[in-house]
Amino acid sequence: MFKTLKDAAKLAKDLAVAVRHDVEGKTEAAKTAIATVTDATGLTATRAPKLIFAMDATASRSASWAMAMELQSEMLAMAGTEGLAVAIGYFNNSHCGVTPYYFPNATLATTYMRTIQMLSCYTKIAQLLQAFESHARNPSGARVAIFVGDAFEDDVNAALAEAAKLKGYGFRVFMLLEGSNPSAERSFKAVAEATGGVFARFDAGAKPQLRELMQSIAAYTAGTLSIAHQGAFAEALKALPPPARK
Repeated sequence: MFKTLKDAAKLAKDLAVAVRHDVEGKTEAAKTAIATVTDATGLTATRAPKLIFAMDATASRSASWAMAMELQSEMLAMAGTEGLAVAIGYFNNSHCGVTPYYFPNATLATTYMRTIQMLSCYTKIAQLLQAFESHARNPSGARVAIFVGDAFEDDVNAALAEAAKLKGYGFRVFMLLEGSNPSAERSFKAVAEATGGVFARFDAGAKPQLRELMQSIAAYTAGTLSIAHQGAFAEALKALPPPARK
């Protein structure tokens, strides 16, 4: 697919520019990047199970972002023989949205994530949930999203309204809260439940805990969740209907 990592990096940076300027891909710059990505990778045609991995990309989250890059790479590598394709979502001071493509491998997804700047802002979770809808409406789009964050500063009613729309498409959001924040925990739980997804909390900086949660969600998405996946969170996923697949 790519002769060198440099080729992958250039492609990811081109896509990053397109997404930041126009998440729907309507400008000429975005269309050029779309054509390049599609020709090189066949991203829009992939039939692999799909999910959206989304995070808070504000300035205080730099360490968590770096940890998540490593873990999403592991998550994709361990998601079963069928593999996963992943779209990346994030918000910061200058952007809130989801890539309109699904990266077919961990290298390209991680390279793209490295282009994203950490910029301070209030949370934009309701807006991010709205961005998920373009994928949810697509018959062959993702039906699962992971969101990792440590705060909830949105209007919870606005977020729940967006969550209810997603549930109507059979789209589940798994809300993962880093650290202890009782107010955020209530809102994270409410959003996850409103979509039919599941909430979980992990300790700040606890890579093994986040790894276990992400790998369980990846296995659920790929249809490979098994007895090997243990714990209350994995059991909650086993109780869910499988994601809709086209």
